[in-house]
Parts: sequence; C-alpha cells; structure tokens
Amino acid sequence: MGLLAIDYALHGPINPSLLVVTDTNKPKLSYARRHYPLSRRR
Repeated sequence: MGLLAIDYALHGPINPSLLVVTDTNKPKLSYARRHYPLSRRR
C-alpha cells in the first residue's frame, strides 16, 4: 500500500472503519508511523 493510499483513506470522502497498513519494508512502515501519528488518526 502506498503512502498516498493511506492519506486518501484517512482524509478522503469515504473513511473506512478499519485501516490496516502492512509492508515488508520496515523503513517505509516507520515513515508512515511518523507521518500519521496515533493522535492524528481517527
């Protein structure tokens, strides 16, 4: 899942009740965690 897809899911017109982000690339997951901290998630 790309970072743009995460952003769209969080801020787009239709918000899912559950969003699961997975990847095999740990630096990419860390980047997503930093840019979408828990306090900013719905």
